Amino acid sequence: MTGFSIWLTHQFDAMKQANASDLLARQFALVVLLVLSDRLTKFDDKAAIIAAINHAKDVSDLKGQLQWVAELATEQGTQQFSRNVLAMRQIIKKRYPEQLSLAAVASELHLNAVYLGQLFKQEVGRSFAQFLNDYRVDVAVDLLRDSDLDIGQIAEAVGYQNSSYFYKLFKKQTGMSPGDYRKAGVLSS
Repeated sequence: MTGFSIWLTHQFDAMKQANASDLLARQFALVVLLVLSDRLTKFDDKAAIIAAINHAKDVSDLKGQLQWVAELATEQGTQQFSRNVLAMRQIIKKRYPEQLSLAAVASELHLNAVYLGQLFKQEVGRSFAQFLNDYRVDVAVDLLRDSDLDIGQIAEAVGYQNSSYFYKLFKKQTGMSPGDYRKAGVLSS
């Protein structure tokens, strides 16, 4: 058993002793997934894992999903990115609310957009647009949990001018609409 597995078992045991609700266990699992997600460089099914967490039939399912994701994160956590991909990731993390495009970032880095897009996909395992959307949804999840902003304001704050597109993308990635997420208390403190 790895250190993470021991820690995870301890956390779920503590929740069980405290008679924590299934909803709280799911919330905990989603928070752990979000922490691990930055290390998941070659993971295309993040939305599938979030949906699996939301629909897990019991704590054992939740724990199994998180252990599998943690193993992937451990394997990938030591991966080094090229200077150009690191620069792209930093641009996304700092400027995600802006209307970013691969072409604009490539121009800023004085590189060919096709080459840069292929390099990013090869090293990160997701396209530039997928990574940007995943990052924006991760930030939106935090805003749903930590703010009273309405869904339209959150959509705009993370870089989407069209809140219906944000709604659709959020639901596709998490299995729930932003409003349902907030209403269900999945992300409440």
